[in-house]
Amino acid sequence: MRRILTVLYRDADPDGESGPGPERLLSTLEGLTLDERVCAAIDRHGRLLLAADMPQQTGRLARRAYAQTLAAAILAAALRACPDAQDQDLTVDVVPGPTDADPATIWLSETSPGGFGLVEQLVQYYARDPRRFWGLVETTLGPSDYEQVDAALTRLLQREGRPPRAAAAALSTRLLRPGSTPATDALALGLVRAWDQLQQRLGFEVDARVIAYAVGAGRLHIDTSTGRHTADQVFSLLWPRGLQARTQHLQHYHPFAPPPVLDRLLVGAAHDERLPRLDVSAEGWREQYRAAIA
Repeated sequence: MRRILTVLYRDADPDGESGPGPERLLSTLEGLTLDERVCAAIDRHGRLLLAADMPQQTGRLARRAYAQTLAAAILAAALRACPDAQDQDLTVDVVPGPTDADPATIWLSETSPGGFGLVEQLVQYYARDPRRFWGLVETTLGPSDYEQVDAALTRLLQREGRPPRAAAAALSTRLLRPGSTPATDALALGLVRAWDQLQQRLGFEVDARVIAYAVGAGRLHIDTSTGRHTADQVFSLLWPRGLQARTQHLQHYHPFAPPPVLDRLLVGAAHDERLPRLDVSAEGWREQYRAAIA
């Protein structure tokens, strides 16, 4: 158990150096594994991942994630709309409705007593062009830099296309460091493929630290000829993917609230217009177009 916890509770910073978890934290977590209530809660949440009625059981959590993600995007858009604002100058709160059927209320506030007039600046910005402000919100809810890096690095390992600058930086840090060889590229690509296959088979996303432990412990096979690798070696080759990549730019600090539950894909799905797409090079596309607009 100590070995598993040491791998899982390493530094969570995607750009930081990986290292062993803090000794006090590991000791506390190891003690919690002996608590029957903690084990029962973990089992209950584990079963939820495969439950047939999972959408019904997680409806309240989904509504919370939707409201908090939208609030985070509004905060980010407000900071962009007010050029004088710093990251800690504004904060956002989500107040749930009286019942699950009632909408939540989002409050945007200045953190400094008396304020710096940022809310007034935002009101003026919004009054001039509301669509421009909501355009900022929509942009914030789009793919993050980390998601673009993930896609670019995966294509690069498959020798497809040229990576953007952020991906090139991640490439130099993880794959072009001293001592790297073509086998390093093969290992990284094998890790990504095994990661994707595991997630597809399970039906949910898997954290990079879990992948590092599984490969290091020999529980996840990588189709390469590079031999065995430790969890540290594997983790040093991985980059943020999945939920971590999607929410990195939406994270924000609140002095009086726990970290928000975020997922931009949930908000995107809720506002998807589901417009039909037509291939104009296909035969009969005009008839399909007429039927779509009828």
